Amino acid sequence: RHYLGLHYFRTGEWERAAPLLEESLADSPSRLPALEALARIRQREGSFEEAMRLLQRALAMKHPAPPDLVMLGGIAMSLGRTAVALESFERAREMDEAGFRNDLELGVLYLAAGRLPEAREALDRVAPSHPGYAMAAFKRAQVSVLLEEPDRAARIETAKRHADATTRELIARERLFRQP
Repeated sequence: RHYLGLHYFRTGEWERAAPLLEESLADSPSRLPALEALARIRQREGSFEEAMRLLQRALAMKHPAPPDLVMLGGIAMSLGRTAVALESFERAREMDEAGFRNDLELGVLYLAAGRLPEAREALDRVAPSHPGYAMAAFKRAQVSVLLEEPDRAARIETAKRHADATTRELIARERLFRQP
């Protein structure tokens, strides 16, 4: 069951893989490949609570690599678990600063946690070529206003200039950007 479940997982047959992996874990709860595969299946299905629980079990059994931590951070963000997400992304960045590509997520999490100087630093690392730059510019403008930075008006203009459909609406509703 274990090997057949992993085979189905690797070939994208997740509906067939999941029950076999569940049975395998019922028999042997510490089968790391089964835990990781089932966590990914649950994430794809949108069962984020279970995905996070399974992934945390798997990561407790090994030395997690940055991609594992990024995955956990993304799942935790989906669940609104800021502390778990922050810790995961911070650890991933510490392990591979040069390869870390999640400064937008990290900046958003720092902002949510009220850690504004760290949010500023993380959001400043998001390049204009990044697909999420519109959100990074919007969040960076928020941070700038909250920190009362002298260039906050320019940050707001940058956010407006780089806005996409989502951020355009957020900018229009953002009370922080309204002149007193």
